[in-house]
Amino acid sequence: MRFPEWLTRPFADVAALAHDLIASPREVLLVRAHHRWVGALYLTALSVPAWFGYQPRLIPAVMVLVIGGFSLGLDLLGMVAHVAWHRGRIWKSIACPLCDDGDDGPDDDPEDPDVPDDPYGLTLADHAWLHAISVKAPTAV
Repeated sequence: MRFPEWLTRPFADVAALAHDLIASPREVLLVRAHHRWVGALYLTALSVPAWFGYQPRLIPAVMVLVIGGFSLGLDLLGMVAHVAWHRGRIWKSIACPLCDDGDDGPDDDPEDPDVPDDPYGLTLADHAWLHAISVKAPTAV
């Protein structure tokens, strides 16, 4: 018996995700923080018929709960891991593959000579410009 692709594809995706999660769990969790919350979509698709008074069949409901719950749980765990990684609490040696803000993670080089220890993040050029505009010009008598 051959099953249709729409039925087997979600299970194949979950199996591939589980394989990647076992192979490199830190990178998968950091990437899942940027995920589009497909698990929530699965669970919403399950609840829409109930809103209109229809009870879903057992097999599709179990399939949606397993796949959607796994995906949503992994998204939430990835979000927590990404926040902890970004604050420098875990995995300081790796970079998030999807963060494109130029930040290599919590282990940036703090010894950059152009950036003084300034709580506002001002550079030496910023300080020089602020000093130049703050000096009063002599007044004519």
